[in-house]
Amino acid sequence: MDGRSPRLWRILIVPAVLGVVLGLASCRAQPVHAQTAPPLPPIHVTVAFAGDLLIHDTILDDTSDGHGAYHFREVFAPTAPFIQRADYAVANLETRLAGEGRGYTGYPCFNSPTDLGWAARATGFRLLATANNHCLDKGYAGLAATLDNLDAIGLAHVGTARSETERHTPVIVSVKGVKTVFLNYTAMTNGITLPKGKGYAVNYLDPDSVATEAAAARAAGAELVLAMLHFGNEYQRAPTAAQRTLAATLLTHGVDALIAAHPHVVQPIEQVTVTRDGKPFTGVVAYSLGNFIADQRSRYRDSGIVLYLSITKDAAGTRVDGVRYLPVYVQHSDHRFRVLPLLPGVEPKSDVPLAARDRYRIPQVRDELHALLDNEAWGVSAVRE
Repeated sequence: MDGRSPRLWRILIVPAVLGVVLGLASCRAQPVHAQTAPPLPPIHVTVAFAGDLLIHDTILDDTSDGHGAYHFREVFAPTAPFIQRADYAVANLETRLAGEGRGYTGYPCFNSPTDLGWAARATGFRLLATANNHCLDKGYAGLAATLDNLDAIGLAHVGTARSETERHTPVIVSVKGVKTVFLNYTAMTNGITLPKGKGYAVNYLDPDSVATEAAAARAAGAELVLAMLHFGNEYQRAPTAAQRTLAATLLTHGVDALIAAHPHVVQPIEQVTVTRDGKPFTGVVAYSLGNFIADQRSRYRDSGIVLYLSITKDAAGTRVDGVRYLPVYVQHSDHRFRVLPLLPGVEPKSDVPLAARDRYRIPQVRDELHALLDNEAWGVSAVRE
């Protein structure tokens, strides 16, 4: 004992104890703030779409080495760098890869060497749309053999199927983290019908089917729905009223962008606003990309475009927010074909000297496509580098 009175001890100790108690209470009373993760940076993706791969007899002859081998890589080489700059690239396979045993043929019933598929992959394509008016040119067996060959090449495919399971399994691709589903339908198969029991083999264009499959894809995790259609009137440079109505219907029911083929000429690119889930929604519709490779030499049919969709995924969702296009011209000089990219004010480079007709048509093609497609208000413009 230090001689201090009990009262003095109480004076010294009680405030100290109260201070500790109040301090603890104060600590308990402080709100606990949860750690919030910073928002993820936006993801920007570019998906490219090319027009028709339509291999006529003349192209078969010109790519053959005369000893059973074919060489398509040289045909696509000038445009390959522009395909490869996209994060994912798609084309319309408007021929079959049904095997040599079924004969390599051009119009009217197409079948091409598998080298076409290998060349498409080397060029940068990763998926081929297979539902079109020529998908039954070699019957169901040719359809199935085509898909077998695409699997062996390592190319994804959509639009035709070998089983019910394949038909109803959505093709969802993660492109830099953006889960994108690709759908593909055709309005016709040139009067050729499927064998009994094989109704699953071709995706015929039906609005209800598209809506159902778009919804199923979203339920499976798809964040963006891109539908490739084969419809319209051949060689017409404008869509019909029925096409525009159908496009609006599909956008209403879950499709984010429509990319179409069949006319073999380029048709307009439009932004279409509809009401989806009670709110305005604006989608992109490209009614026809024209030919990527074909031997159709008349005006408008000797060219096409590569369409680039710019896609953004951020806190607001996933959407198409930009559209560009690259004009391409099918050169046929000295019995050789090349797909040439047409940049503004730049003469295209080719290992095959340009013929007089090519030099005449190339400026025309540029002018035709710029006049048809450029739309500053919608942000549709040509690739310039």
